[in-house]
Amino acid sequence: MKPLGIFDSGLGGMTFVSRLMEEGYGNFVFLADQKNVPYGLKSEGELIELMSRNLSWFESQGVGQVFLACNTTSALIEKWRKMFVNLKIDGVIHSTLSQLERHRPQEIIIYATVATIRSGVYERLLKEAHPNMKIHNVPSVSLASDIEALSGRKVIGETLRRDLGEFANSGIGVLLACTHYPLVKDQVVELVGGKTYDSLFDLSFLRKYCEPGKPYSLNTTADPKHLQEVNQRLFGFNQPVNKVNL
Repeated sequence: MKPLGIFDSGLGGMTFVSRLMEEGYGNFVFLADQKNVPYGLKSEGELIELMSRNLSWFESQGVGQVFLACNTTSALIEKWRKMFVNLKIDGVIHSTLSQLERHRPQEIIIYATVATIRSGVYERLLKEAHPNMKIHNVPSVSLASDIEALSGRKVIGETLRRDLGEFANSGIGVLLACTHYPLVKDQVVELVGGKTYDSLFDLSFLRKYCEPGKPYSLNTTADPKHLQEVNQRLFGFNQPVNKVNL
């Protein structure tokens, strides 16, 4: 079976990869385009240019399918499928939304990057499935960058209060529509008080492409030592990281 490619602009994708590694799964190639993080503030043209390089690199690695562990790029998934017809490309959006079929909240906050909110994909799909749901779109200019920089609780708290302050103690559910955000979900709950929904609740769709005991590789377009140190600090493993020049 061809390896699975897993892509994100940075640490968000490592939340998926760390789970797979903990469970002993391999046969995947992870790429973090940290040189160009954050993706959430980029224009569609900039994203097309970046993803053309990233997906071409995955093709060169012999992967058969690519999972976009990134909501910003998942929102434009149909573009990538048309551009790279030989790759099977999946993203996080539908799997993330599937949780709401179980819980069916009457009101939800979509908390995401500027680009993801701009795409309107979450709101459109939610309205199609739940016409009466009250939806609040909340874009964050800096949360993904704050997390990528390993900012402390104080800085993260200030960002959350700026973004979500009007919903403090409201108890409204928050859809964490960026794979970086689960790393600070405890602070989101502390501020808003409701349930959070994110992309990590079920990884069965990834396991079917991976194989226990098989090798894997971790790659970044920025500083591999930094990502290795961050992985040690956040996830407790110290596997080597390769530098990719794109």
